[in-house]
Amino acid sequence: MVRVIRERTEADIYDVAFLGVLAAAHRDGGKPPDAPPPRTLAAWRTVFARPGSWGLVCLAGDLLAAEVSGFAIDEAEQPAAKSRRHYISSLSVRPDVWGQGLGRTILNAAVDYLRRHQVAEVEAWVVRDNARAKSVYGLCGFVETGRSSAHGDTLTDEMLRRLSA
Repeated sequence: MVRVIRERTEADIYDVAFLGVLAAAHRDGGKPPDAPPPRTLAAWRTVFARPGSWGLVCLAGDLLAAEVSGFAIDEAEQPAAKSRRHYISSLSVRPDVWGQGLGRTILNAAVDYLRRHQVAEVEAWVVRDNARAKSVYGLCGFVETGRSSAHGDTLTDEMLRRLSA
């Protein structure tokens, strides 16, 4: 399998939106969608247009047919170089490639990107019941802080990684 990590572009909005809802449906045992809902596409367009927002996508598959198979997105209000702490707001991997290391690959690439921009800490809020995601973050050096938050009906736990200079 070919894996390529690159910065996200506006052309990735549909794939990121679809992959996010597909992975969430799979995680929650729901029916996989045929397409991302229009409001989800609109929300991702807003995120991609935000000046400080950045993200990476992972293309995986056959050499001639690699497709977006994972992503990490930061919805920051300011560029990485202007903040000492950044927040990875979304990390997702296509369910049919779960367990193949793509989550670790893209999360490590995101951490490396932030380290190059002198970010000191990276935080993420992970769905409390998502043991798979917590495991990926843990394998990449993140630790639970003991802080939690509710986003609608979803409970999340903060995970943090301090970066060395």
